[in-house]
Amino acid sequence: MKQTQPIEKPFITLKDITIRIRDRFILSHTCWEIKTHQHWVILGPNGAGKSVLVRALAGELPLRCFSGAIALMIDKIFQFCQNHIGKSRNLWGIR
Repeated sequence: MKQTQPIEKPFITLKDITIRIRDRFILSHTCWEIKTHQHWVILGPNGAGKSVLVRALAGELPLRCFSGAIALMIDKIFQFCQNHIGKSRNLWGIR
């Protein structure tokens, strides 16, 4: 009998996210799901909103700046940070 793997919840889920800073839309009605063990790169020119996206994920943006839902698996993020950030000293240095 074949065993099925348990379905793992996504690491980070964005549902219908809109981020607006002043009159500029950084993201508009965006959905994104990052699963455990996936690797993503966020690319863009200076001022494109890369840091704003990270700030939104970290909960550092005022509520008036965005709408939608962000779901984070906090226990997995905490474990990831303990394992990786301590080695590189900051989130940007994770490879």
